[in-house]
Amino acid sequence: MRLGLMTYQPLSFCLAIICCSLFSLSTQAQVAASARVDKQNILIGDQIKLELQITYPQGQNLIAINDADLKAVEELEVITASRVDTISRDPQYLLQQNFVITSFDSGYHYIPPFEILFQATGGIDTTRTNPIPIEVRTIPIDEQSELANIKPIIEEPTKFSDFLPYLIGGAVLTILALIIWGLRQRRSKIGPPPPPPIPPHELAVQRLKDLDQKQLWQNGNIKSFQSELTYILRDYLEGRYQLPALESTTGEIDRSMKKLGDLGEWREELIQLLHTADLVKFAKSIPPLETHQQAMDTVERFVEETKPQPEPEIPDQEEEKHEEEKQAEDDLDN
Repeated sequence: MRLGLMTYQPLSFCLAIICCSLFSLSTQAQVAASARVDKQNILIGDQIKLELQITYPQGQNLIAINDADLKAVEELEVITASRVDTISRDPQYLLQQNFVITSFDSGYHYIPPFEILFQATGGIDTTRTNPIPIEVRTIPIDEQSELANIKPIIEEPTKFSDFLPYLIGGAVLTILALIIWGLRQRRSKIGPPPPPPIPPHELAVQRLKDLDQKQLWQNGNIKSFQSELTYILRDYLEGRYQLPALESTTGEIDRSMKKLGDLGEWREELIQLLHTADLVKFAKSIPPLETHQQAMDTVERFVEETKPQPEPEIPDQEEEKHEEEKQAEDDLDN
């Protein structure tokens, strides 16, 4: 029995040592957080740099840093908050976040603790930093001192950048003036509008006169004569009746003239003239000599009889009245 008790005591001692060791390791593995400031006494409106550091062992996960309590303090204002930086990973994680805060309310205030949420073995756990007291002081006023005079305005030295806006504005105005001047010069160079086009019948009469003076068929140039004569006729049909005669065959012209219906007996005579010219130009046919003069006369008569007629002038009522009075006076004299 004694031997059993003696054996049990060393065993209990070893178990106690192992438990103490595990408790020590568990303590070392806890998440730690601390906050510190570069100064705790400031003048109103000055800035304080706040540094937050968090350490935790590998294998644990940091969930969030809750700074809502700091933002809820009305007397303090967070100017900037940096992102969370990882400073070290071995032997444990070291995280750091920096804040810049200020205050415009004099008195004593507290920077509230930060709440750190992390994933522990038994679930989500939290740790907190220490609260930090700060004092915000106003500028002391000496009521015994006299008011100082208003200082004069400090004039800055003149720089090139001071004149840059004026130079840019002047350059823009100069460019606009040159553009306006160029447009006016361009308009002044544009001459008067072109004269109205010559009426189709006048142009055809002039071309027929020029063709007659060339004496082509009389000198054996039958093909040239027929080509120019039919061109004059086709161009007149296109200008006078808006028929696509210049780019159409004789058969297409015949169909267009039938649809027009205003040419009457002229259609058959003109189509016969065009057929004769086609035979001369493409089949090298040689018609009787009198055919050429007859074709010339036909085109001249066609242009003369189908040219637009001037509208009758409507006599002015005043002129009619004047003529009637003059006629009445002549009757009285007789």
